[in-house]
Amino acid sequence: MTSVSLGRPTLILLLGRTAGYGLALVNSILLARALGADRLGEYAYAMGLAGLFALLPNLGINPVVTRAVATHPEREGAIFPIALRTQALLAMLVACAIPVFAALLPAQPIPLMYVILAAAQLGLGTLGWPYLAVLAGRAEFTRVAAIELASALLGTVCLLSALILNTGVPGVLAAHVVAAGTATLVARAF
Repeated sequence: MTSVSLGRPTLILLLGRTAGYGLALVNSILLARALGADRLGEYAYAMGLAGLFALLPNLGINPVVTRAVATHPEREGAIFPIALRTQALLAMLVACAIPVFAALLPAQPIPLMYVILAAAQLGLGTLGWPYLAVLAGRAEFTRVAAIELASALLGTVCLLSALILNTGVPGVLAAHVVAAGTATLVARAF
């Protein structure tokens, strides 16, 4: 049995995630300044409502896939398609449940389209998780960190585009959807 050093992979993941969180902080500041108080409240309501459902699309799939690939790499070809289909089904169910939940609430302080866009961003954003779980199972942490950093950069570029074009809340939410879909494609390409 070979020993695996966790120092380098941990450092790589930590640096990548720190950079990603740094970009998220910058994005938050830019978003608050560009949208102003009222429109930021609309944005926060839509994202917060979607955030209530954020744990549901995962349901522990990632650790199971990572462990299965790490212990049985020869079965990766059978494990991955099942994980991806399961993740897609959960993402679709959650993305559909969020607007239904919002419509059932007694008051509608924002247009339902904002909630639909936030739900689409959440659903699309989770589709890259099985790819990352497989890479983690292969112990390819440098690639995982690169994908996470690329996703954060894509999110920043999309957000900046929406803010420069002054598209308001719908444009910012649409930019999040584009970034989430593109990030999934990037994860798939790696």
